[in-house]
Amino acid sequence: MLVNVVCLKWGTKYDCDYVNRLYSMVERNLTVPHRFICLTDDASELPSEIETRPLEHPELEGWWHKLTLFKRRVHDLEGPTLFLDLDIVIVDTLDPFFQQEGEFCIIGDWTPNWYNSAVFRLDIGSHPEVWESFKRGQDEIIERLLGDQDWITATISKATVWPEGWVVSYKKHCVPLGGEGPAKIPSNARIVAFHGLPRQHEIKDGPSDGWKQAPWINEYWK
Repeated sequence: MLVNVVCLKWGTKYDCDYVNRLYSMVERNLTVPHRFICLTDDASELPSEIETRPLEHPELEGWWHKLTLFKRRVHDLEGPTLFLDLDIVIVDTLDPFFQQEGEFCIIGDWTPNWYNSAVFRLDIGSHPEVWESFKRGQDEIIERLLGDQDWITATISKATVWPEGWVVSYKKHCVPLGGEGPAKIPSNARIVAFHGLPRQHEIKDGPSDGWKQAPWINEYWK
């Protein structure tokens, strides 16, 4: 079965280099037959080997576009779909993310009772209630909640969380308080997420604003 890997590029927060690097990391670390698709409002500088699809709801901003993956139909996509944020570094094979049992899988071990949507997998069309209920109260929900993962948490009560340690946070897991030396990759990690600050390019060659250098970014983020 052909699976999908999807990312989102909206606005100018991340340039095309982040998409290109993510694509290269996926190609090196996923042996399952797959498509790589970037949902974007500007595909002009992305290379032809990356499939692009336009954002269907231009009234939305930023991470709220992730919720469109929960529509009954998403462009020409079908079947198992792994969403990846641009601010990640893949450090081990991605195959287990498609082998993991569960109808909907997401990060669930960073904050108790709260999902993080940096990495999630669903079958297209399997949870239309997430999108449809969002659209009914869109303005109020955006005003009340911080982002898409808050709404996913509120509407999917029984998600399967990735095995502990598969997806780690640079800030939470790679730079423990009191530790010495550069940031380290936890032994079981497959993906390191750089949510918020710092970004990958800021600490690959040295520390930045008090954040420790992560020299291994140069090995994997390319």
